[in-house]
Amino acid sequence: MLMAWLCLLAAVIAEVAMIYFIKRSAGFSLPGPSIGVVLAAAFGMYMLSRATLSIPISTAYPIWTGLGGVGALVQGAAQFGETVSTAQQECVGLILAGVVGLKLNL
Repeated sequence: MLMAWLCLLAAVIAEVAMIYFIKRSAGFSLPGPSIGVVLAAAFGMYMLSRATLSIPISTAYPIWTGLGGVGALVQGAAQFGETVSTAQQECVGLILAGVVGLKLNL
């Protein structure tokens, strides 16, 4: 079961990497970052599929999308200078609480 959770973590990291490459691809006009999008997406999907061999999809998918969204917000602020409002921070807290709730209620 630990391996499944590590696969899910890898899928989340790949999702955040994909978001980085999407931002850098300039609308898929730059070949390097555009290839990065495709590779990160493919790897993320593969790792998510591996995780769902042991973790129910009803748990794995919401965790993957939730943590990917949190990663996008953090990445936007840290790497791209985007502003994060108090309301956004509170919503991230709710997402993280939901992720913990899903994990605890397996």
